[in-house]
This record gives sequence, structure tokens and C-alpha cells, in this order.
Amino acid sequence: MKPRRLLLPGAIYWLLNCLLSCLPQHSFAQCGGTIQTVTYSTTVHGSGSDTYTMTLPQYDPPLGFTLLSATVDSYLTATAVVTFQNTSAVSNQSFNPSIGRSDILNYNGTDISGGVGTFPYPHTNLLRAGLAGDTKVWPLRTVFNNYNIIDYVIDGSDPFAPPLSDFQGSGDVSFTYTSTSFMNFVPLPVNVSTSSNDDITFSITYTVCNPVLLATDLISFTATRQTDQTILLAWISANEEAGRRYELESSTDGRSFHAFATRQSEVVSGNASYTYSYPIATGAKGKLYFRLKPVNADGTASYSGIRIVDLGGDAGPDFSIYPNPPTDEFVNFVFDSPRSGWQVDVLAANGSLLQRQSYHNTSAGRLYFRRRLAAGVYFARAIDLGSGKPFVKSFVVR
Repeated sequence: MKPRRLLLPGAIYWLLNCLLSCLPQHSFAQCGGTIQTVTYSTTVHGSGSDTYTMTLPQYDPPLGFTLLSATVDSYLTATAVVTFQNTSAVSNQSFNPSIGRSDILNYNGTDISGGVGTFPYPHTNLLRAGLAGDTKVWPLRTVFNNYNIIDYVIDGSDPFAPPLSDFQGSGDVSFTYTSTSFMNFVPLPVNVSTSSNDDITFSITYTVCNPVLLATDLISFTATRQTDQTILLAWISANEEAGRRYELESSTDGRSFHAFATRQSEVVSGNASYTYSYPIATGAKGKLYFRLKPVNADGTASYSGIRIVDLGGDAGPDFSIYPNPPTDEFVNFVFDSPRSGWQVDVLAANGSLLQRQSYHNTSAGRLYFRRRLAAGVYFARAIDLGSGKPFVKSFVVR
């Protein structure tokens, strides 16, 4: 069941639609580069009816990047034990109960979005009070499973939404989040006792325009460590053109790249294959990042994705991933020893951040994928928030 937005009175709803129809709508087609998304998330544990302050990072765009929208989501997983007891001494009770959920998102003192959900329980019969069948206990069960109860998009087109500029910068953005659980369709003579627990994963997904065009003529680009002295860079280009050149770039942090070699295109018809042996400096440790910059004869340029080679030198991984390959929906992390907290980043093979989630006071955590991941290799970078030390492991999506 898709969560419903808060409803407005008819006249206000009509006026809002009229106003919105007169406003220019932001289109992702205005991006002349590549559309990318970055997700930050945090998980809280509660009793089903709680109030939280949810704080996540703003988006700090690199030079030339443009923030297009911010999507706020909350995903609910909840369990409950419910007990019904008939207090009427004169009549039996027969009813179809359900557990309901209503969550409200508040920003700067204004409710901006809400979502609801319902889980039906089986038909319930209770004999009158004092008889053996006057009580029914429905045992522990999952009533919501990764349920997207709030889905709110901020893109500058809604005059009643927070301004998109509030989500851009190097600081944080905070919301007040209120959850309420309740029982429906229970007759008045019946007492209800509910024991519930929930986990809410709250996230912000930033959709941004990267001004860099990704190369469309590259069939593949790989970086593989051959020996202690060399890394083999290899790529295959489709529809090879005369006058094209390939600039090879490297980086030690995945952000600042510099060119170290250039290769001219071969005069062939169709696909062309190339290799380059990159020398590893004596004593080099850590990660090296590589990308390829094809430049056509007319001067137009594009880029490959980023490839990473780990030269080692750091401590081994301090967390584990399972299942690997993960399911379509989530992946689990187990942290080897108790820490003050962990931040886990999911990275694409090109080094771009796809999703971020924090965990506190736990030795294990689950990360639900906000978007279906394409087949390929991905990286999980877990950072011990106490020491700031990162650990990296890979996982494969099939």
C-alpha cells in the first residue's frame, strides 16, 4: 500500500494546483551533463509512538555541480504483540481489528508531509468476560516490513515546501519526526494491550547534475594490479575515430586527478583495444584511483568511470558483509567489536557515493537499498566514528 499524503481542504487543494500549474517546473532535461544521486540515512529504534529529531548532512556540491532536488524518505519496519480482552459479561465480541500507523514530518515548526499505513489482523472472536475464550493474544509478528511511509520531494516547484537552498551547504538539516501507532475497529467493551517495536530508516536523496559527460563510446575500462611494480590499465573503445586521444589520469584521494600519460587512437574500423602499464612507486600504500578522458578531434571530451586499485598497507577489514552477493533489497553489516558508532558509505565502482547510513550503539546493522543497484562491483566503506579510521570491503550485485 502506497502511503497517502496529508489531505488539504477542497478549496485550498484547488488553489494549490492552480498556483503550481502557473509555475515553471524544474526539469532534469535542463542538465547538460550526467544525473547522479547521493543518499544519506540514519536509523532510529522506538516503541511505535515517539518523537525524534532527524539530522542529516546538507549536500555540498563540488565545483560546477547543481542540486536539482532533495527527496526525504522514511522506511518503517515494525513488530507487535497484541492482546484483546472482552470486558462485557453479557455479550460476545466479533470484529476485524487492524493496527494503524500515522507518521508526521515537521520542518522548522511546520508539518510538511505525512504518511499512513494499515496492517489487518485476522477476524477475532471473544466470548463474554469470565469465560475461557474472553481473551485472544496475537503473537509477535512483523506488521510493516521496510514500508515507505513518507516520500517527499523538494525541488523548488512547490511554494509551500522548504526552499531547496536550505539543503545545500556544508552543515546539517534537521526535521522533527513523530510516529503514532493505534488499533482500529475494536469494540468498546474490548481492552487492547499492544507491545510494539519499530525501526525507522530516515533518508535524504539528493539528485544532482554533474557537468561531466560520461563517455558513451567506451565498452570497458579496467585497472588491475599485475605485479608489485605495475598496474595494467586496459580499455576498449567502440566506433573508433581518427584524431581521438586518450588522457590517463590518476589520483590518491578520488577527487583531485592529474594526467600522467596520453595515447593516440588507432586507425581502425569498429572497436579498438588499448593497454598501458602504470608503474607503482616504491613504498606506495593505500588506494590509487584511475580514470580515462577521451578527447575527440573536435576537442569535445568525456570521462570514464573511476577505477580503484588498493595497494594495501592499512589494517585489515574490521567488519563483514552478508549476504554477498546481497539481496535486491538490503545488505547486512557486522562490526567486529563495539564502537562509539559507525558510518557506512556505499560506493559505486567509479568511487561516487550512492548511499550513507549511520549506526549507533550496535554491533550489527542492515542497509536497505534506496534504488535498485545495477549488476556490478560496489564498495562499502565503514568508518569508526570514535577513531575516524575507515575500513573497506567490496560486494557484488548480480
